[in-house]
Amino acid sequence: MELSAIRIPLNARGPWSAVDLGFTLARHWWLPLFLVWLIPSMLVYWLLMLAFSDTPWVALLVVWWLKPFWDQLNLYMGSRLIFGQKIGVMETLKSGFSVVKKDWWKWLTFRRLSMTRSFDMPITTLEQLGGEARSNRKAVLHQTGSGAPFWLTILTLHLEYILTYGFLMLLYLMVPEFVDVDWNVLFFEDATVLSSLSNSLLCISMAALAPFYTMSGFVLYLNRRIELEGWDIELQFRQLAERLKGVAFKSKTANVAVVLFALFSLNIASPNSAIANTSADTVTVLTSESSKKRIEKVLEGDAFHQKHTSSTWQRKDATKKDTDNEPPKWLQNLFEHMSSAAKAIRALGAVIEVAFWLAIAGLVVYLIYRYRKEIQSMSRFFRKQKKKTEAPKVLFGLDVTEENLPENVLNEVRALWESGQKRNAISLLYRASLSKLIHEHACPFQSSDTESECVEKVSALGLEKTSSFLSMLTEVWQSIAYGHLDVSSDRFVELCDRWEEVLA
Repeated sequence: MELSAIRIPLNARGPWSAVDLGFTLARHWWLPLFLVWLIPSMLVYWLLMLAFSDTPWVALLVVWWLKPFWDQLNLYMGSRLIFGQKIGVMETLKSGFSVVKKDWWKWLTFRRLSMTRSFDMPITTLEQLGGEARSNRKAVLHQTGSGAPFWLTILTLHLEYILTYGFLMLLYLMVPEFVDVDWNVLFFEDATVLSSLSNSLLCISMAALAPFYTMSGFVLYLNRRIELEGWDIELQFRQLAERLKGVAFKSKTANVAVVLFALFSLNIASPNSAIANTSADTVTVLTSESSKKRIEKVLEGDAFHQKHTSSTWQRKDATKKDTDNEPPKWLQNLFEHMSSAAKAIRALGAVIEVAFWLAIAGLVVYLIYRYRKEIQSMSRFFRKQKKKTEAPKVLFGLDVTEENLPENVLNEVRALWESGQKRNAISLLYRASLSKLIHEHACPFQSSDTESECVEKVSALGLEKTSSFLSMLTEVWQSIAYGHLDVSSDRFVELCDRWEEVLA
């Protein structure tokens, strides 16, 4: 690390002044830092979106959890730029594995939620410290100024969501007034559209703000090292040495000429006396012994012997050791054993606490798995309580209103079948099934849906038995209504039994 190549003023400043300088550097190099964060994160995001298209939150969660990796790439590139090195986006991405491999699992586990990550990351990424050495280094850096990186994390988190919702509002305002968009259908009935859009915009917002977060944390880290190691003083001494070296080289010839001229003048005036006076009065040969005597004489001066007297309260006979009130030896041994036992109890308590929380976590997982059906039923109940659009009254020509259905559907269906009206019997059973799914299970059918789309929506709700029954009933209805094919009595009985089991 060459201090003379650094592109910021090397002087100690306040924490928020350092954050402001970090924001300035991030604005200056924003585009390459933004691309270094965006390219790998969006590549992972879209691969996960293709793999988990039904649950878009998975892709966002993974990208968010891997933020330490993307931030380290930002930090690697910014640290090179700030010290005057030329480095491009592709060169940084090629070095990605070597940058993030140090303590990668720690950054994804117990360090992941650290509120001072931007301030601590240079210790691992740039200094390559780990274990006890990293802990000692972190303790020294955190002695002062650790509040600024904490609030920097809080600020960046809020700005990410503000920027995301700002993007959404901008898209909404860009839609012309004469364009008729059904926002309810687009965002609420098909929630994947809204979630996919908001998740993508949130990823872009994180990439846009990441340069400000990482560069501010890095400048805070540099500012702390300037305070501890005196980089500004070291750099000034280096510059002074360079200037003196140049001055000495330029004046070397002139100095030699002046000395020769002085000696020549003295020899002309008085050869013997001049030499004698010069050697006796002006020329002093310093040896190690004479230098030592001069140093001792300086140290004996008043400047090195200043005294300061202070007074304070002190207990009487504080220097006298009170041996009369010492506890007996057996009591001291007892206290020592109790202290050792207390340490063992504290260690055991920590183990018990960890085991307790693991047991609680296991119990929660077990309860969720054990009562998963009840949880699904509750979620369906709360979905039904939400404000819904008006339920369709007609689906592909079939009346599905509750008012036009008989009280006992199965009896009416069987009566129609026995009287030879097979098509009407299957039609009534199909209508009753769709009506129950709309009004009792809150299935989001629309009047424009087809039979197969209704089956897909029931399957998407997680109703496995109902979806299987509706699929079989739809197949029978299509064969008798459109194909004019006959339906066997066994198939009809099976449909009635399944209907009574699933929907009655």
